Amino acid sequence: MRLFFLFLALGLPAFAQEPGPDLRKSSDVTTRLLIDLFKGDANRDGRITENEFNWPKVLFSSIDQNKDGYITANEIEFLLLPARTSRSADSTRYNPSAPRQDRNTMRLDQKQLASLPNITHFAANKSDRFLVDLDVISAGHPYLGKNFYRPHSGCHVYFKQPGKEATPKKPSSYAAIYAVADGFITSVTPWFQLRPIYDSHLKKMTTNYRYGLGLTFAHTDGQPVVFHYSIEPMIDPGDENFYRPFLRAKLGQRVKKGEVLGWMYTPPRPETDLRTHIHFNLIAKSRFIAPTIFTKEVTEAFHKRWGKMTERYTEELPACMGYKLSAEENPFGTGAIDLLY
Repeated sequence: MRLFFLFLALGLPAFAQEPGPDLRKSSDVTTRLLIDLFKGDANRDGRITENEFNWPKVLFSSIDQNKDGYITANEIEFLLLPARTSRSADSTRYNPSAPRQDRNTMRLDQKQLASLPNITHFAANKSDRFLVDLDVISAGHPYLGKNFYRPHSGCHVYFKQPGKEATPKKPSSYAAIYAVADGFITSVTPWFQLRPIYDSHLKKMTTNYRYGLGLTFAHTDGQPVVFHYSIEPMIDPGDENFYRPFLRAKLGQRVKKGEVLGWMYTPPRPETDLRTHIHFNLIAKSRFIAPTIFTKEVTEAFHKRWGKMTERYTEELPACMGYKLSAEENPFGTGAIDLLY
């Protein structure tokens, strides 16, 4: 296996379907391989599906070590590096570090959890408070379920560039992020290191940091249901404390629907408009499920703003919050479904 990946590193351009860089002349084979591979990462989630794989398809299953249907930078590193017995002293090997984070969580007691509705309550009693104001949205897409040809376990909302008055010194000058329902703040993440991805604008692998919140607003089978806000400016701010002022809500705080929980830091780079986003979904029983808790009016207004993000798919996506869901992704327990508001 190690000899195979050494051959892959040195000989791939000779038989790849598309011309690539001459890796044999590179002082850092691993870095060049990762850059070439992640050019295919169309949705920029830091992992490669078989559809995004731009090398010979016969290699996919060999590289996908854990057989989860994705290839990550760490899998390439793990397989390739043992085959390299030497390298020049001046080479600088790309080495994706293990994700680092500052994440604080708490569990509700039984009385607190019982004070919240069952998740089935939201099947008929939808929230009319979206997580951001609609006029700040530049694009988006729904939760794409396991029965879709290109699944993604969360909705995305992308942001327009803020006005000239926006400054990190005043977090409230950026787009507000709201509580979508009454509940408790049960996780606060001031910073979290994401997987390395290929940045097509910078033409290199980059590591980005996000921040986020978890709002427990319902329960199911005695377990909490969390609305998960993964707030992703898609930059490395260079300071692990940079995002802290953008989080207003505190761990353990009880909040009301519509309350401001924080603000969306949007980097002052127009090319990030279709990268800077919030990934949102529900989490229950340690599983990601579709956030289908919004009114039809809110869902349709969000759909009108999806824009360019849906052009990457081979079929038109209808107005919904969850599309082609498996049974376990349906929060209301009514089985697999193609369309759920």
